[in-house]
Amino acid sequence: KRILLNIAETTKPYAGIFTNAVFIYIKIYDKILGWDVDNKYIKPIADGLVIANVISDDNITKMSYAVTGEYSDNPHTEIYVFDSEKLNQFLENYQF
Repeated sequence: KRILLNIAETTKPYAGIFTNAVFIYIKIYDKILGWDVDNKYIKPIADGLVIANVISDDNITKMSYAVTGEYSDNPHTEIYVFDSEKLNQFLENYQF
């Protein structure tokens, strides 16, 4: 609950900025070597963004996300929110 409330409070100035579907890139830094990124609990991040009205919803039609992790002596999390349409355009033009 603390994470959710911290996200909601920190992102309040960005309320209403996204009305379309979004892509959220979450970058987690931790002070442990070899940790598993899929073991991190990220649900409060999206919920906090919804509570702060930064994004309109976190259902499958309004949000997608990716999570990466890195080692750092200063554990913290960075959150980047993008309009999904821009990501979709990039992926459509990317040559695999």
